[in-house]
Amino acid sequence: MEPILAKLRIGFAARLNQLLSTYDFSLEKIGVEDIPWEDQSDIQRYIREQRQVYYWTVNENNFYQYQISLLSEELWGKEARYTAIQWDVCHLRYVFEGQNFIESYENYVRGLPDNCKDSAEDNPGIIPRFQ
Repeated sequence: MEPILAKLRIGFAARLNQLLSTYDFSLEKIGVEDIPWEDQSDIQRYIREQRQVYYWTVNENNFYQYQISLLSEELWGKEARYTAIQWDVCHLRYVFEGQNFIESYENYVRGLPDNCKDSAEDNPGIIPRFQ
């Protein structure tokens, strides 16, 4: 493995472990995506926010792999659809806005149709307790 790829893989694994270490793995708190935002407890919202950070981190990594030809067109097609789905999670858009991405990935995502511009969904922002 080339040194740069080894460093990327190590960095990604470290970030992934950091993200996953924030979870409380009790069964009633893990599956928060199916619970409406307004019905979630503060800890469930925190978990959902952290999961959104994880989704963006993984997706950015997949985008980078596609850019350097390590991800096939077929797999990128699936990831591209997934990216658009995450971009359309309007009430968690601020999670994307709060991260730093490689410029090409940020430009790609910001170039997607913005179905949140006229959204009636409130942007609740970060839970004050966790700021």
